[in-house]
Amino acid sequence: MLGLALVLTGCTPTAEHADGRTTESGISTAQQALLDRDTIGFDEYKEAWSNYAQCLVTSDSGYRATNPTLDPISGRRYNWDLDVVPGARFDNAAKQNCEVAELIHVDSEYVRQNPPRMDPALLNRVFADLKRAGVSYTGTETNYGDFFPNGNEDAARTAAVDAVLLDAARALYPEVTTWGFGY
Repeated sequence: MLGLALVLTGCTPTAEHADGRTTESGISTAQQALLDRDTIGFDEYKEAWSNYAQCLVTSDSGYRATNPTLDPISGRRYNWDLDVVPGARFDNAAKQNCEVAELIHVDSEYVRQNPPRMDPALLNRVFADLKRAGVSYTGTETNYGDFFPNGNEDAARTAAVDAVLLDAARALYPEVTTWGFGY
């Protein structure tokens, strides 16, 4: 079983439709229908993720996405396990095509419309543990990126914040098997 901390990025060519709309080529009609909605909330994100998980199976990628769990660090996105299908031949291109076709654009728009916000219980624990560790913080942080306001903090500070965050997250959420950080 592989743990997957999903960070979706990418660049794909665009396709022009008869009605003048331009969309990324390779995007599914299901993902486009979700993107055509005025608001992309958790229900749309969850539907796109489900479509992605189904695509992995039907595309014979050799992977299966399982155990989606809301990530308490971002407070918005899923973390999941990426299991290997026994006896299957892995097709990483098929896996990537599923990400582009079913999830990547909804994920991006969802996070844009719903900025990450760390679970309050986790944030309180992180503050207390940072204080005990002697690591500075302002107390106004609401997401992972807020702990690094300069964007170029030294490696020692980054390692200290990451260690405290992961220890706190693992203690509070033992059922979560995969962790992702994101700004």
